Amino acid sequence: MPDPVAEEQFIAVQLRAAGLRVTGGRLAVFQAAAAPGHHDTEALTSAAREQRGELSSPAVHDALKVLCGLGLVRRIEPAPIRGEIPCLTT
Repeated sequence: MPDPVAEEQFIAVQLRAAGLRVTGGRLAVFQAAAAPGHHDTEALTSAAREQRGELSSPAVHDALKVLCGLGLVRRIEPAPIRGEIPCLTT
């Protein structure tokens, strides 16, 4: 089982290296995302709020965007529906 303190320190270093602040919300969202399984945004928001207390939905979305941008979490897109044709614009 990973050491939560070491994970938190690692995330803090990554955020600071990118010139970003280390916030309780970002740490709570990361810890929620690091839990086993695949989670949707609603589940991550609930888990982060349980740990952090009040945390707005926009703050969770911002934290996810930052964490994805740093490669610390991955966004999983659902597979296209069979027969769906992607719309391409030029």
